[in-house]
Amino acid sequence: MNAENKKKPVILGIFIIIATAIIVAGVFSVGSQRKFFEKKFILHFLVTDAEGLQPGHNVWLYGVKVGAIQKVTILDNNMILVSMNIEKKIQAHIFRNAKVKISTDGFIGNKIAVISGGSFSKGVVANGDTLRTEKAVALSELLTILQNNNKNVLEITENFKSISQKMNDGKGTLGGLINDKSLLNDVQKTILHFNKTAIQTELAAKNISAFTYRLNHDKGFINKIISDTSIYTSLAASAEGLKTSINSFGMFMTELQHVGEKLNQKENAIGMLMNDSTVANDIHEIILNLRSSSKKLDEDLEALQHNFLFRNFFRKKNK
Repeated sequence: MNAENKKKPVILGIFIIIATAIIVAGVFSVGSQRKFFEKKFILHFLVTDAEGLQPGHNVWLYGVKVGAIQKVTILDNNMILVSMNIEKKIQAHIFRNAKVKISTDGFIGNKIAVISGGSFSKGVVANGDTLRTEKAVALSELLTILQNNNKNVLEITENFKSISQKMNDGKGTLGGLINDKSLLNDVQKTILHFNKTAIQTELAAKNISAFTYRLNHDKGFINKIISDTSIYTSLAASAEGLKTSINSFGMFMTELQHVGEKLNQKENAIGMLMNDSTVANDIHEIILNLRSSSKKLDEDLEALQHNFLFRNFFRKKNK
């Protein structure tokens, strides 16, 4: 065997060794990424729809990848049992009352299982435990909701378009306000009226302020009444005197009322004269008799004056 023939097996062996080393390095590299060599334990959860979840898809806990889907099994009761391979070191962070939901890795990524929630007081999970399931909103449902929202937005847009067209055509109250110049003028006049009213209100406020200042000023009458005790004392005395006068006048009116009541009674002389018709008639007859007697007395004196016995007496009397 020559030298060249001896070299070929050596080169082939070196190539095989290098290839084997690359394969082993690749296996270890992938294994470290996929965590093939770490200890695992199994957890399960039940769903009615796997939503495309397959073995090999990731399992996340609080945003951290902690395992992968091991198997998806359809049970006799039409339920689906999903088994998960979870890193053993994560077991202390998953509690018995934790929940699992099927979600998506990104908006259009692969399906994943997401573990969340749970409390320390319930204890940590054991190998083979089944976790409760939390219903997640599927992408198809989100797309349906978005589609319905798009329809609603389209309808709202059409309505706004119709309203704007009516406003441009001068229909309705807003259209009239926008297109009718007379209404615009009325609105402008109303605004001017409000402006004038505001100015007058401001002037009235200034007048009230000035009046208040005068009331509070030292030379003001009201201020003097409030601050000058002598004026206050005089006013109090005047008020007391007025009160006394009013009381006296009241007493006078009461007495006057009593006098009036007595005048209406027949038990006294004045009341009898004012209220007894018999007494009034007698007084009237007395006056008539006195008048008649007086007339007769005048006639007798006249006759006596012309009598010859007394004629000289009356003449001397006249002289």
